[in-house]
Amino acid sequence: MYSLWQREEKQNIKIRKQTMKIKFKNITDSLDFTKIFPVIDADDYSLLAGRELTISDNDYEKIKEKGFLDVKPYQISIDLIEQIGEDGISATQQKVLNKINEHTVYQEKLVDVLFKGFELGKNVLMYGRGGHNKSEGTLDVLKELKAEGLINSDPFVMSFGDGLTEESLFGGMNVKKFTDDGIMEYLFKNSFLEHEIVVFEEIFDAPPQVLLSLKDVLTSGYARKGNQIHKSKVKMVIALTNKSKEEFAEDDSLEALTQRFPLTLKVEWPSYSKSDFIKLYKKVFGEDFYKANASKLNELSDIISQNNASQESFVSPRTAIHAASLYVNGGDLSYISDISPKILNDFYKANKDRVLIDADELVLKRAEEYIEKNELNKVDIDKDLLKMLVEVQEKRTGEKIDINLDQKDKLAKLKKAEFLQNAVKAHSFSVQRKDAAEKMISRISHIISNLK
Repeated sequence: MYSLWQREEKQNIKIRKQTMKIKFKNITDSLDFTKIFPVIDADDYSLLAGRELTISDNDYEKIKEKGFLDVKPYQISIDLIEQIGEDGISATQQKVLNKINEHTVYQEKLVDVLFKGFELGKNVLMYGRGGHNKSEGTLDVLKELKAEGLINSDPFVMSFGDGLTEESLFGGMNVKKFTDDGIMEYLFKNSFLEHEIVVFEEIFDAPPQVLLSLKDVLTSGYARKGNQIHKSKVKMVIALTNKSKEEFAEDDSLEALTQRFPLTLKVEWPSYSKSDFIKLYKKVFGEDFYKANASKLNELSDIISQNNASQESFVSPRTAIHAASLYVNGGDLSYISDISPKILNDFYKANKDRVLIDADELVLKRAEEYIEKNELNKVDIDKDLLKMLVEVQEKRTGEKIDINLDQKDKLAKLKKAEFLQNAVKAHSFSVQRKDAAEKMISRISHIISNLK
């Protein structure tokens, strides 16, 4: 019998093939005891929620067949457990990730840290440059958790800023109480304190006094104002900021607040290469749009990747999407302020050189095709050799052979060869393709010599 309180580790490949992991779902509201047979204490379940258990494949099949996991003295409904893949991701988490990644990229860590925070009841802080889908991604994940029945209500979302007051943070002031009695009370029931899941956007932009009050609530679980004491119902706070870790680490008050967020994630892409932005465009705009505008989107991806690599400025994924909408519709990329003018000019210059070289290559390719198509290179037989072969044939057959029968054909080919030579000479080749052009002209001259 497996213990509910210990995780068994898979020791080798053979065991891995014979076992699997399951996870107990985190039910945030009151437990539905009708789904659990015959009994389980709420305190017991709170310890199980989010925990993993290794069982055999056969046991899992029995669970699916019976509808519950039999671990004496408890029998736990299959509705409260889910299978975990070899990568450690539950089926629910993978489902949410797939949904989020339908229209964006590189959301794996964001989804994972939110799931970990949700399962463990821990606050999450996500930081990093703007434009990486922190806000939208967070709300999308919470939306999917609600759709899966794991949370019952929408999150409470609040944007922080310089103008945020303690009064606003805690639901506003009871004006009537203040007017009638001169007593200042907060309307705590109108605040984030009444919600299980809370999202604070740009949290570190608030005044220090507001952040200090928030820290006290997150530490104690209670909000206090004079004689008012209000218990927080918050189970998880998700804080978002565009500031870097170095920025808020320099401020002691901010550093103290971050300690109330055990789970921390820097939201960024693993790289910002050309292929990364192409991947983004395919997800955001769709494959058909990308194919129809592949040339411009590839160029733009190249420009942005070079820009970010130079570290002169930074184009975020969000800005890259705006740039794509502009560029494919004929807009000037100089309007995108995050793209360095120097990078843009250097790219256009290099691109101009590349266009010239491509034109050179096309001329040389067409010249080669012209020679092959008209068989200009096949009239190089030595006249003395031809005469000797004719004499041998005449002696053998006794018939007179006219060696000038091919003169008409040779004349036609000669004119074509001269035309080709003039055409190649007329093209202004770049420095990079000068040698190749001279070799082609020399080759054509040799053909002309043989045809005369």
